[in-house]
Amino acid sequence: MRQSIFFISKDPTRCLMAKGWASKLPSTKWTFQSGGASTGILDELPKRAMYEVNLPIPEEIPSFHDVTVQEAHHVIWIRDKEAGETLPPLLEKASNVISWDIKNPSFEDTSYEEQHALYQEICDDIALKVLELSHYLLSH
Repeated sequence: MRQSIFFISKDPTRCLMAKGWASKLPSTKWTFQSGGASTGILDELPKRAMYEVNLPIPEEIPSFHDVTVQEAHHVIWIRDKEAGETLPPLLEKASNVISWDIKNPSFEDTSYEEQHALYQEICDDIALKVLELSHYLLSH
């Protein structure tokens, strides 16, 4: 039986990047889903950062309210601790939550070039976190 991992964040960009990197893992024991607090269409800069590293770019952004978190084996809450992002009420009592502290680019007031560089850095940070996650999953 395949076990599920849900990536969730207020800004859907980070969870989509995480799902994209996780989809490249060789394991068939896990399924990956993602969702954000907001839905819609992905902005140009995160699309560009994802395209540059060959990550899948979804047509629409799913909401984490559409995700059955209680059925997940692990929920990865991607937050920006410095910006004060807190755990959504949906996850407060869950025992299967792993928290990642990754900057939320939507809180940054920077130029286009700086914003693009920030998305690239975040994409790289998430790639490393997913690699660490794969080691954790293999040991459990």
